[in-house]
Amino acid sequence: MPLAFIPSPARASWHAGVLAFRVQALCVVLAILLAIFWTDRRYRRAGGPRGVITDVAAWAVPAGLLPAVIGLLLAGPQPPVLAAIRAWDEAVGFPGAVACGLAGAWIGCHRMRVRFPAARRGRAAARPPGPGP
Repeated sequence: MPLAFIPSPARASWHAGVLAFRVQALCVVLAILLAIFWTDRRYRRAGGPRGVITDVAAWAVPAGLLPAVIGLLLAGPQPPVLAAIRAWDEAVGFPGAVACGLAGAWIGCHRMRVRFPAARRGRAAARPPGPGP
């Protein structure tokens, strides 16, 4: 067994009545929420107003999930006419999600006229000049 081996979980989903919660989907949702929280905190610490990151994420997240939906639709059973574009469904995965999410973030920033805060100076610049410690 390799040293970095992580076994697959015994169950891939949890059932709550008629609803099935997939662990992979829950991890993606948790990662998106964590990224929004972390980016919002850093943006406000840099001097940006509150709520801008969540507003931009409202554009970026659905735009980034769009290629995943298209990939699922293309990967399903298809008539022979659509079999010719079958190779294209792999191209809309991760690279397509990043590109469409970036485009969604750009549209969100453009529509809300987001102004980015000026870059903060590091702690070294805040110290007075003089001999070292």
